[in-house]
Amino acid sequence: MDGKEVKMRDMEFTERFKTDLDCEEYLASLKWEKGYCCRKCGHTKYQVRKDFSRTYNICSDTL
Repeated sequence: MDGKEVKMRDMEFTERFKTDLDCEEYLASLKWEKGYCCRKCGHTKYQVRKDFSRTYNICSDTL
């Protein structure tokens, strides 16, 4: 992330993030907004895991 700061009131927060999953999906979208590139092989094709990490299809590295 590039230092973005989002300000919202408690009520806005609870409306936007009704579940933990809503919040996790939002944070993952911020973390990966510039795309994905494997640090080992440079490949960009991946599988998304339950914990929102990425496993790359070629070398199986997890990020």
